[in-house]
Amino acid sequence: MSLTLEQYRAAYERLRPTIPQFPGEREWPDRLRSWDDFVQFGPLVAEQFRALTVDERAGRSRARGELERLRTMAPDLADLVLRAFAGHSR
Repeated sequence: MSLTLEQYRAAYERLRPTIPQFPGEREWPDRLRSWDDFVQFGPLVAEQFRALTVDERAGRSRARGELERLRTMAPDLADLVLRAFAGHSR
């Protein structure tokens, strides 16, 4: 089931206070700090997650560890960005 833009925004706004901060670093959740950032950078973040998933399926163990490390930073946000930009490619 596909959500509307308003539903994605509401889901994002519920998650926004929980987005972790990484002082002195630039991690993927930092790219999604605002709704406008989510819309602008979400497709790229989702594409990068999907690329790691493909690498993981190909048996690349480094990709599996990296995918898990990235997802655990903000698992609900990762799920949302992958759902919001499913099938989207740059």
